Amino acid sequence: MNMDNLFPDIFLIDDDDAIRNSTSALLNSQGISVIQFNSAEDFLSRTDNTIRGCVISDFHMKEGLNGIDLLKRMQMSDYQLPVIIISGSLTEPDKVEAIASGAYAILEKIDLPQCLLKLINAALNETG
Repeated sequence: MNMDNLFPDIFLIDDDDAIRNSTSALLNSQGISVIQFNSAEDFLSRTDNTIRGCVISDFHMKEGLNGIDLLKRMQMSDYQLPVIIISGSLTEPDKVEAIASGAYAILEKIDLPQCLLKLINAALNETG
């Protein structure tokens, strides 16, 4: 995929197809464009630090980089995107580490439908 001129609103990273597809459908229904990735490595290999928008990434992925690793790699590569971390289960230490690593926000997957749109709008408005 050539993403040189493509700046979607959302880059969605989750290894769970059902979560990725349902979240994408929710956002698409609100007119928000989404590009899906099944791993952090896939996202990093197909994008660069010139992209604009917002990243939503799962915290726990079965293989490869997790959400914290992704945040650290993005910082090292000078990405200027807000990152919303989502998870089905996060401990308090996980939440603290995510915020300390630069996450814009953390959201439990159960709260996605009610809270995600507000967080995305806030993140995109803050970063212009």
